Amino acid sequence: MVKLSRAIVTCGLAALITATAPIALALKMERAVKLHGRNLPSVEEKAIITLAKQGKAEESLKECRRCLKNRPNDNHLKLLEAQLLRFLLDETESQKRLEELRNAKDLSGEELVAAAVTSDALEQWLLTKYFAEKGLPLIAEKDRVKMLLLLGDSLNKLSLFSEAEKIYVKALPYDKGTKTPDTLIYFYQARKKPDLVVKYCDLALKRESDENSINVVKRHKFRGESLMQLGRYKQALADLDYCLSKTPNESYLYRQKAIANEKLGNKKDAEADKLKAIAVDKAMLGSD
Repeated sequence: MVKLSRAIVTCGLAALITATAPIALALKMERAVKLHGRNLPSVEEKAIITLAKQGKAEESLKECRRCLKNRPNDNHLKLLEAQLLRFLLDETESQKRLEELRNAKDLSGEELVAAAVTSDALEQWLLTKYFAEKGLPLIAEKDRVKMLLLLGDSLNKLSLFSEAEKIYVKALPYDKGTKTPDTLIYFYQARKKPDLVVKYCDLALKRESDENSINVVKRHKFRGESLMQLGRYKQALADLDYCLSKTPNESYLYRQKAIANEKLGNKKDAEADKLKAIAVDKAMLGSD
């Protein structure tokens, strides 16, 4: 019964992805094929992209394969096929196509980004690393953040932590937003380096343009936890209070506050925080 339920959920998810993903995918494909050394996409590529934009993923794949029969060595078509196969959940065939593209010499930087993204979605970290490293010298500086983060993530997944750290830090000058600082926050959390978590939480909060973003609360939470680990309890309390002002039903945060207040000698406040945590849990569970 459990297996049947899982199968139903999987099929439903597959249908949803198949119905919606190719439309978003097509926009990326269109950008890629315009930049692979020709002024405009070929007539065949336009037909493939048009079908994908219309949500006709299977027809798009058929057209792509029809073209490949006539031009079996066309690496641009192979990349389009690999992307379509990925979104149709045929991951084995998608990976095979990407493996074939390892030695391709005519892919543009944008297409190598697409290959790296597809490999990343397939969790093929060695392929992601390969395409990202190959594509980096070919793309403009303003587009390097995405490729550097893909490369860093692949190195991280391959347990090459020192190399991953260097790549993440290398992405910072190109990124004026919060994506790279947030990536470093998670990276240093996993590496158990609370001082660096605090550093990049500070940077991400400074760069955040949307004060109502849920990410703001997350960063205050991560910074508060790290400050606790560093013994900076007074500063940690400020972050915990901020989080509770936005998410008042988090008993965990009250328990953290209780610990901080105990460390600071605020016994009455610590006891009040413990009681609040218990009250929140009771309210959430609906019983004593």
